[in-house]
Amino acid sequence: MTRHTLPQALSDATLRARFADLLADGRKEWHLLMALANLVINHRLLVRTGTVPNRVTKADIAREEQTDDPMPSTAQIREQFDTFLAIGVVSVADSWGLKVNQVTPNITAIEGALPPDLGHLNLGSCGFRVDQES
Repeated sequence: MTRHTLPQALSDATLRARFADLLADGRKEWHLLMALANLVINHRLLVRTGTVPNRVTKADIAREEQTDDPMPSTAQIREQFDTFLAIGVVSVADSWGLKVNQVTPNITAIEGALPPDLGHLNLGSCGFRVDQES
């Protein structure tokens, strides 16, 4: 889903530094990948349909990213990434049976209610490395 977008994002020094900070703060690699994947899907569907969808289909999620698919720019990723990271926290909370009944939830509080290790995945084989050097 982010085969082409991830290398683009990692080529940006600001995004690499942001990702490195998040990982140093205890975020898991899959948190970052989930946020990026959601950002990419929403961008792709917005370009294709002209609207942000309420729901995404399994086909949208499973579809492999193609080189000619619309990709968000690095500026868009920098601008929107934290929002999609927060959306991921709410999504994980929901999958654990926690209901978030707020329009503007307290993401830090939600993270505190989740189990401390949500199954850290070793994604080194996927090429997700955040080196400060290009």
